[in-house]
Amino acid sequence: QIEFYGNLKELAQLDDRFVRCHNSFVLNRHNISHVDSKERIAYFKNDEYCYVSVRNLKKI
Repeated sequence: QIEFYGNLKELAQLDDRFVRCHNSFVLNRHNISHVDSKERIAYFKNDEYCYVSVRNLKKI
């Protein structure tokens, strides 16, 4: 976790690696191991996962 003083929209625009996947989440593309598009879940290299909105699934 990183402490950031700003909004998620600003964070997602800092670098191409960051992508907004949900209203409450910004993901780093380099940490994603795979995406289950049917279930709309992004899995990370550390075995954690995050749900992805339908609208933002194509961005990942």
